[in-house]
Amino acid sequence: MRLQALLVVFGLSAAAGQTAPPPFEVVPSSNYEGTAVGTYDAALTVFNDTPSALQVSARVTGTNEPTQLSFVNGTCPSTKPYNPTFLSSANNVYTRSINRASEICLIIGPLSKKASVTLWTSTPAYVERVPLPPTLASVSPPDNTYKTTRYWVPFIVQETCSSSATTSVVTNANGQSFNICTDRITPTSPGGGLIGAPSVLADTYTGTLANVLNVDGEKVKLNVTVKHFWLFPLLVIYLGLMLASFIEFLRTTKPEADRLEEKASKLRLLEENSLYKLMFNFKEFKSHVKRRLSWLAFGPVPTLDELEAQRVAASQWAAFHDAHQRLHMIDYQTTFIGYQPMFDPAAAPYHPITNPSAIPGVVALLNDLRDEGTTIGAKKPFPATDLADNPIIVHKVEIKPDEFARALSLMRDALTIADLIKELDLQRSNVEVLTAPAARDALVSLERRLYKPPISPNINLSAEDMAAYTRSLIARFDRFIVAYDRAKVDKLLAIAPIGAQTFVPYGIKTAGTTAATGGVTSGRAARVLGDHSGEFGREQRGLALRRSFRGAILFWSALVLALVAGMQALYMNDAPWGTFWDYVVAFTWGSLVYTGLSQLTNALIGLRNVPSARI
Repeated sequence: MRLQALLVVFGLSAAAGQTAPPPFEVVPSSNYEGTAVGTYDAALTVFNDTPSALQVSARVTGTNEPTQLSFVNGTCPSTKPYNPTFLSSANNVYTRSINRASEICLIIGPLSKKASVTLWTSTPAYVERVPLPPTLASVSPPDNTYKTTRYWVPFIVQETCSSSATTSVVTNANGQSFNICTDRITPTSPGGGLIGAPSVLADTYTGTLANVLNVDGEKVKLNVTVKHFWLFPLLVIYLGLMLASFIEFLRTTKPEADRLEEKASKLRLLEENSLYKLMFNFKEFKSHVKRRLSWLAFGPVPTLDELEAQRVAASQWAAFHDAHQRLHMIDYQTTFIGYQPMFDPAAAPYHPITNPSAIPGVVALLNDLRDEGTTIGAKKPFPATDLADNPIIVHKVEIKPDEFARALSLMRDALTIADLIKELDLQRSNVEVLTAPAARDALVSLERRLYKPPISPNINLSAEDMAAYTRSLIARFDRFIVAYDRAKVDKLLAIAPIGAQTFVPYGIKTAGTTAATGGVTSGRAARVLGDHSGEFGREQRGLALRRSFRGAILFWSALVLALVAGMQALYMNDAPWGTFWDYVVAFTWGSLVYTGLSQLTNALIGLRNVPSARI
């Protein structure tokens, strides 16, 4: 018994010498922003490490400021809880029971400087003192200096402070100062606006934040960069770009518009055509020309090249109308009526009434241009009046100005072909060349080209294909005349029917033809090529489109580049912006960007037009 008692005493003594584990554990969390200027709320997570409920008491020390303790169950969240439970105190001692194996988030504040909290329990007895320092990111910024930028509208004093706001004085290097409100201070920068800012002076101002101390109890420095509101540099850059655009307008567009207006003054009203109508409004054209003479033309206005196309079409309309009228007066169809072509002896002769299906291809092409117009365009209804001035509707082929060059070229070539056919006497030639092989072969080649041309009347017929066909007819006609005259000189021709047409002798007929001049273009072929100076053809339409597209791309590219690059280079930095020279630089930036892009575009176009050197 004595031994057992000794062992019990010895065991109890040994247990009493061991250190018991703490009943709770405290883990500091990130501080929360306080509701007052320059304050914060400390946050601690308290864990109950015992198997039963634990009564924990707390007292805040190191500060004379009134503080409150509140809690939420669980660990402390990253953001301040919205509605914590406040604890009541007795002689500044707060008590809270924590369930077994659970934790609470203890919130202590508001605090403005370093403090501490003492936590203890009675059963078991345990005491722990925890410091509550303000975090560096919460109250004291890096380098102990708040850096902020204020955007100010010139000539307008911004007063956004409350009546109870705390203001801090900041001063620039020239001694000019103003107040900045700090009633809305955040963990990263002071809030509020400017009071009594200098008139238009943008600069860097320094000072200290009122009623705010850092961890070491020192005042926090304040660095304020004043910039004029971002809309002002955008506007000035845009004005600079528009000035450069106006100078470019005076240098290039205005002279061309003046010349166009002078040419437009010579236009006369268009003659009425029985089949075709040019879509040209004289009054509207004059209005568009005048609008093009102004720098800013709002709304849809044709480009100078498009207006030039309209002017050319109107000035050449008389030539188109005359060619169409002359085509009506030439009887080219009679040449083929009842004629048996040599290249197809089995074919039935053509007759417009008894055998219209045998119509030669060239006649169908000329008939369409003369009577239908489907090769040039589609018919549309237009209001008109009859001889008794009664309103009626007529159907005419619409010709747009940018398509007029093709229509004029087709009509001119059709007239040339009709003149050529008029000179032919196929019935007589068919008999005479039977004994002249060279002349017969030339006539067969000409017949084949007349009856079966490589083109047909349709809207897709290009002026180039029509001109090529006309030149091929002229060349075959020239070869036939040369062969015919030589056969006549050599007395190889058979006897012609009485009353048939007689061809002009070789020396007169072939003068100027390709056959007689060794490949030089004949006078008739030259008329086909024609004097197209002033016409607005496919190449000119492409040029107009490129110039219009280039102008739009140039303006919008310059605008985007000037605004985006200008704002990035001049404004989006830590430096102040808003002095007189800042505005001058922004204005110059916009001007130089437009001018530089314009010159670069012209240089690139010039390089494209320079022929490559041959080595």
